[in-house]
Amino acid sequence: SKLKTGDRQWFFFSPRDRKYPNGGRSNRATKYGYWKATGKDRVISYAGRPAGLKKTLVFYRGRAPNGERTDWVMHEYTMDESELKRCVDVKEYYALYKAFKKSGPGPKNGEQYGAPFNEEDWENDDLQVQCFDFIEKPVKHSDETAP
Repeated sequence: SKLKTGDRQWFFFSPRDRKYPNGGRSNRATKYGYWKATGKDRVISYAGRPAGLKKTLVFYRGRAPNGERTDWVMHEYTMDESELKRCVDVKEYYALYKAFKKSGPGPKNGEQYGAPFNEEDWENDDLQVQCFDFIEKPVKHSDETAP
């Protein structure tokens, strides 16, 4: 990053880019290499049902299958496909990403990165997820006046 913030990890949203227009595969190729999934996908549950998925990706410099593995890791968080299908007015789906550089060689298994998601940590949360209403509602900016 050209930002001199001292941050060791970055979070961002990005539209889910598909490799093929009608396919389910994500396009993770870049100008200088590609992001490759590693480890097992982890289901994120809420209220006893799947709410999303976490994938661990590692950046490889060059072109597959001869790319050179780097220490850059990215976690991809996406909503569960069945939840997304319930949201009828959604035109485009986004994923949340967390990118960071591993310190040293360390383990290569994707399960070793980051803290695990524990549903018990959210047991007392009063939020009821109903088709993730915030996705379907337009954003009202603070400088707008109420009608």
